Amino acid sequence: MEKTILVTTGTGWAVDSEKYNEVRRAILASLEFGPLTYTQIVQSLGARLRSFPGSLRWYAEVVKLDVEARQLIERVPGSPQLYRLKQHQKINRNETKKYYGQKCTPRR
Repeated sequence: MEKTILVTTGTGWAVDSEKYNEVRRAILASLEFGPLTYTQIVQSLGARLRSFPGSLRWYAEVVKLDVEARQLIERVPGSPQLYRLKQHQKINRNETKKYYGQKCTPRR
């Protein structure tokens, strides 16, 4: 089983790469249409990854922290706390295609 080392954990934690990549793609796809709260991110992941093997909430938290540390997403100042894609971040639609619903339209 291939592992991905998390940037956010000074201890060198490693998680299953397949699960990490699946959650990472789903988080980035969720944020493509605008800022979301952490609760909204987890709800979006639940809808996108219905048969996820493992604790989706735990993976959502550690992957969110990791992609934030890798500067793919950022926190929006203010309350409630929102997360968004970094302004320079572009998502490859082919990479995230399976996470888009048929009726999903961008929020502009």
